[in-house]
Amino acid sequence: MKKSLVIAILLLALTVSAFAGSFADVPANHWAYEAVNKLVAAGLITGYPDGTFKGQNTLTRYEVATILARLLENLAEARAELMDQVTFMLHDTVLSVESGLSVAQAEDVQAILQAVIEKNAGGAPVDALTAEDAEELYGTMLDLAIEFDKELMDLGIRVSKLEKRVADLENAEPAKAAVSFYGEYKAELKDYSYSATPAGAEHENPFNYKDDPKYGAGSELKHSLDVNVKVENGPLAADMNLSASTRDFKNDSKTGSFDLEGLSATITGNDFKATIQDDQVAGIRDYLFKGDDDHKVNGAVVETANGKYLLHGNTSEEYAAAGSNSLDLLGGLNVVYGFEKKYDNVIDLNDTTTALFGVNKTFNLGDFDVTPEFAMNLGDAKGKYFTLNAAGDLGAITTTFNYKNIEASFTPIRGTAGETKGFDVKGETSVGILDVVGYYEDYANTLTYFTGEVKEENGIELLGFNFFADGGYRAYTNLDDATSKFFNLNAKNSYGKLDVHGKLEFQDTTQLFDETAGDDYEEFADAKFDKKLILDYTFSDALKAGAKYTLNKDNDLSEHVYTVDYAKGIVTAGAKLEVDEPKENHFYAGLNADKAESFDLLNVAVTPYAEFKTWTVEEVTNIIAGVEAKKALNANADLVAGYEFYDSQKDLTDDDHDYIGHGTLKTTKVGVEYRITDDVKATFDYMHRDFVANQDLNSDLEDFEADLISAGVSVAF
Repeated sequence: MKKSLVIAILLLALTVSAFAGSFADVPANHWAYEAVNKLVAAGLITGYPDGTFKGQNTLTRYEVATILARLLENLAEARAELMDQVTFMLHDTVLSVESGLSVAQAEDVQAILQAVIEKNAGGAPVDALTAEDAEELYGTMLDLAIEFDKELMDLGIRVSKLEKRVADLENAEPAKAAVSFYGEYKAELKDYSYSATPAGAEHENPFNYKDDPKYGAGSELKHSLDVNVKVENGPLAADMNLSASTRDFKNDSKTGSFDLEGLSATITGNDFKATIQDDQVAGIRDYLFKGDDDHKVNGAVVETANGKYLLHGNTSEEYAAAGSNSLDLLGGLNVVYGFEKKYDNVIDLNDTTTALFGVNKTFNLGDFDVTPEFAMNLGDAKGKYFTLNAAGDLGAITTTFNYKNIEASFTPIRGTAGETKGFDVKGETSVGILDVVGYYEDYANTLTYFTGEVKEENGIELLGFNFFADGGYRAYTNLDDATSKFFNLNAKNSYGKLDVHGKLEFQDTTQLFDETAGDDYEEFADAKFDKKLILDYTFSDALKAGAKYTLNKDNDLSEHVYTVDYAKGIVTAGAKLEVDEPKENHFYAGLNADKAESFDLLNVAVTPYAEFKTWTVEEVTNIIAGVEAKKALNANADLVAGYEFYDSQKDLTDDDHDYIGHGTLKTTKVGVEYRITDDVKATFDYMHRDFVANQDLNSDLEDFEADLISAGVSVAF
């Protein structure tokens, strides 16, 4: 079949009856006007974005490929449809009922189709266009596709990439700023009155007696600013927070400037983290920034891939620095170092209290980790410290071994002579590094100790009980009768709802050991050999009971206690009964004591609560009862109110009801919160407190009445 016939039939199959309008540069009298419009109508060409055809331009292979691609998109479907149409129309099936045409309409369609095909076939008989001709037509198109294979592939890749870029742009989230800010500004007015102290004098703040115990009566206008800055730039991330406030917007001494109350920051990067803030629990070794709740770092803690560094300062114009690094020596040697000084002094290594150096390494020997450690003061005295630690498992027994030899001249970086920083060693004052280090072992004596433990999960099953134990032994090897030893044996079993726990406790610490080591185990006393039985019975999820019995070394009943506790819904109750001295029989009951439940009463959210505690032997009772209410004034404002009666006869450390004194405290409060926007809030509050002291329990207390009026606005950003 001629290629011209193939193209003609394809155009006929894809042409629609309504042609698109001409391009701006193809006038109606142009010789190619009709051909161009047919291609547009067939969807093969679209022209340029400016509405022109640019017919004088050379047709590139990519443009040819584009036209072929558009043909191929519908070719598979068009092929089957074309073959059906050829068979259908050329063999008179167009006259069948399935065509949906009348006989006359079908004959007209057939005549038109035959005339078009005969014209494009150069006068060939219509019967020459068979299903085989349609198959040949499809093959010719495949040949053309192969000829333009590279252009079609390039075009497909380019279109695919373009579609992906468009999809990525549509689905992409807005890029985060490298630096972002958020925080809060507050302005608050407080007006205090206090009957027990003349106006203007300092007194214990009756409104906030735990966190801020001192306030002057009278008015106070305070504003504060809390700003957080976040930085995210590649591997660098920083989170910094600044808090500042000032009393009054402007005063003579500071012209309204803010006083810095807090500054903290965390900076991370590749194998790097730095934290800058007060009261950080961080340490190097026991003798160098110990790192516990009693020794905290005020400054910077830096951790990197190869070391840890601490910088600490205090209000006494002193600072200390320390570091720890692993060196590629002997398979990984860890060195530690540190010094302290006053800001205006120079470092003097001849001063034995100035600097310290240490080295340690952990070896793995079988199932044990063994760590020898050596440290010394730098300077003339060169006090030395040596320990050897080993920890590992002997079967089910977890064991530790430690040997210590510490010279008397080794004091971990002393402070200024004569200062006391809280660590007593054999009656002598040991001064730690700016209160951060507190090493308290004895020095000039050699201490050896051993501990072993079978943990509960590794216990031994015997007679239905799970047995587990721990024990230890310590001794100063160069001192006679300076030992301390202990042993604890536990046995547990359950019988349905009853849990049984038996315990044997042995402790023996000699007086000489106690005088030397101080707080190792218990202080010197007669050897302890207690036998304990602890029972817990669960009646239900709400009701539980327990009992505890202890026999001392003389087999006298030294502890005999029963407990029962009930908690269901808003109701709590319980009792503790001590049969033997020291007796402290205690009963308690509560109704919604944790204020967890509120009740709707005439569209007011009401929260009642009450709690009763009594100690029968001491004959004292604490009672708390109150109610809180919240009413929505509108969609943006709430009215809150409350009243509480608190009769306190026993000191408590309860977070909800901190101890204020022995007596009766009545508190009334009312306030309004208005949410101007989601980020802007305004408040107004009034509180009145009336305290009547119980002079029998504490004669130093005095009655008082106090009022607090406060108003403020906060803006989050």
